[in-house]
Amino acid sequence: MTRTASTLNDPARVVQTLPGVASQSDASARPIVRGGEPRETRVFYDNVPLIQPYHFGGGRSMFNELGVQNISLYKYGFPAEYSNATSALLTVYGRKPLDEPFALGLNCNLLQTDAYMGIPLYKNKVGINASFQSSYYDFIYKRALDLVSLITNGSVSDLSIEQMKEDITMPDYLDFSAGLEFRPTDKLHIFINEIHNTDKYKYIERKAYGEEGINAERDTFIDYASNYNVLYGTAKYLPAPEHIINITGAWQKRGWDLIFPAPFSVFADTSIYNVKLSQYNFNLNWLYSGFSDHIVNAGFQIDYNRANYDVNVARIIQQVILNGSSNFTDFWGPLTQDNGLTLVSNQFNAFNTTDMVKHIFVKYKGNSSWFNGGLFLQDEWNLTPRLTLDLGVRLEMCRADSSITISPRVSGKYSLAPNHELIGAVGHYTQNNYDIASIALSNNLKPEKVWHGSIGEESRLLPWVSQKIDFYGKYYYDLLTEIIEGTSSVSADSIYRSVYGSYYADSLATLSSQKQTDI
Repeated sequence: MTRTASTLNDPARVVQTLPGVASQSDASARPIVRGGEPRETRVFYDNVPLIQPYHFGGGRSMFNELGVQNISLYKYGFPAEYSNATSALLTVYGRKPLDEPFALGLNCNLLQTDAYMGIPLYKNKVGINASFQSSYYDFIYKRALDLVSLITNGSVSDLSIEQMKEDITMPDYLDFSAGLEFRPTDKLHIFINEIHNTDKYKYIERKAYGEEGINAERDTFIDYASNYNVLYGTAKYLPAPEHIINITGAWQKRGWDLIFPAPFSVFADTSIYNVKLSQYNFNLNWLYSGFSDHIVNAGFQIDYNRANYDVNVARIIQQVILNGSSNFTDFWGPLTQDNGLTLVSNQFNAFNTTDMVKHIFVKYKGNSSWFNGGLFLQDEWNLTPRLTLDLGVRLEMCRADSSITISPRVSGKYSLAPNHELIGAVGHYTQNNYDIASIALSNNLKPEKVWHGSIGEESRLLPWVSQKIDFYGKYYYDLLTEIIEGTSSVSADSIYRSVYGSYYADSLATLSSQKQTDI
């Protein structure tokens, strides 16, 4: 992580440099793994499934480079102990104060700072750590305005400068965490950690700058704030050398508070995005290595979720918040053909401004709660000195429909020669961490599903040089999608004939009935 250039000290951006991984844009830290959407990569921190670990617009993750011990990216062969994802798993583990001597680190540049401190208070018994990172774009911006005022020597009025300082808060973030590690015996390790993240951003316009004083008429363009709090504890118990029991419990709350009443007031009195997501997580993991040539891992995981939402915003704003999307056509959904849907205006089914507004605005208010859970079993089997198999299965219990999905997976590694291996995997995965729009608009969601398959080879040519070739495929189904249902009483076939003519319609039916049906 620390040696990869051009990542802005963000561990999540390091992932984007790996093969098969891309980013939405230079402004996004969210990884796109093997063509999947960013939300299809689920992120875990010390075994806690995070709700959304990114700051405003997805531009930066919440992870402090100095406070992270390691990161692993799984593009296939997902370990059964983690909640499923349809594209990738990103597992992040933080540093622990008793794993190392006193540690202190600091990174500073012109736009942001991050720091870490770990203190073993009592050797191998008690330790504390803390990490901090923050941007100061707003501070730099305001000092730049002061410099403009100084250089122009009053040609730009001091009043205008003060108004701009008041009206614009650059998108700054602040992340802080503090942890306590306690090892009462050699067999029991306990770690408790609190993580708090905040965002703020404000942009307000005035009809005229430098007039009517500091209280001149203003128009709110955007006023954004969000916070994310994670409190979790982990316990590792070793009753015997061949047994390891891991328990993790967490409470997390993610909230957004956004308002911009004026720009879209033609269509909506007040545009807001007020969302609170709460989640309680618990998982138990038992690892047993007492069998010859086997390491068995089993356990269960359960999450309780609650969402409160009051949303009345343009689709473009919702997509920026949820997905950090930089693909403009994604914002308009069915108004463009990029998702395969087309709206046709004719004498039978008129498409007017009111209909358009319904689709470029999203509006819902209410609350919802649900349980998710899973049972898992995994076996790492050293079949021969050259061949290792990972066999796993999860039973996923998801959302309000009370469905149970079986997710088997197997991956293997065969050593052809020293530093030269064949690798293959096949697995079935699900995903049920729905975004707030899906939760609000449907109370009977099934999990999305995908089959992964891959095969490849990897050679370590030198200690610092390796080459790898992969062939892979993914088959998705049960995907959430947006469907526009027509309200016209006239049949689709009648509309089609009125537009294209009966002769053409009949000819098309003769040549290709399937094509006519598709149309």
